[in-house]
Amino acid sequence: MKSSRFFSRLAALAVTACLLLAAVPAQAATGLAGSGTAADPWIIDSEYALTMAYQRMLDEGTAEHYLLTADITLTKPLDNSFLPTANVIRVGASQAMLAPGAVFDGGGHTIYNLAINSTSNEGSGFSFFEFNEGTIQNLNLVYADDYVYTGYDPMWGGMADYNLGHILNCSVTADVTIGDVPCAELHEGSGFGMIAGASADGSIVNCTARGALNGPQG
Repeated sequence: MKSSRFFSRLAALAVTACLLLAAVPAQAATGLAGSGTAADPWIIDSEYALTMAYQRMLDEGTAEHYLLTADITLTKPLDNSFLPTANVIRVGASQAMLAPGAVFDGGGHTIYNLAINSTSNEGSGFSFFEFNEGTIQNLNLVYADDYVYTGYDPMWGGMADYNLGHILNCSVTADVTIGDVPCAELHEGSGFGMIAGASADGSIVNCTARGALNGPQG
């Protein structure tokens, strides 16, 4: 009798646990509120959320939607050093990328003290996005003081290295030095700019830049 009651109570607990797990929001699995759709974008409201969003955007194949809902002042560089050190292999990009159809909406907010580094041998001082084939809009970036780009690729832009999509109603504030880029390596398609390093078949509309861009120094 006791054993039957025990198993009945155990079954009830199992059902309750399943219901609780089913009710866990997407945030528990992704670190972000939302679902990444146009109607329900990933919500970025803190440094932690921005860090998790940046991890998702390292995959250029995802056409997801992101919405910044607060100003954020970073206390550390945005890089892939936040990934677990065990059983994780990050191959490819160490910078964020937006696929066709993806949208990063700043909501008119500002990311302050921005720095993007790489934990590989690619250097430091990168752009916020490496490739943009989607839409970046209503976003303000204020880079960390005395920002220095030391990457091996002769390309830097405050919003994106390569813009193949749309950059709308954005601003960049930065004082950037392009260092360790030999002039002999500059080629057609290379570029440095406060908004984009190059914008092939892309558009930049109603954007502003403040600061200075110095270099390359090689």
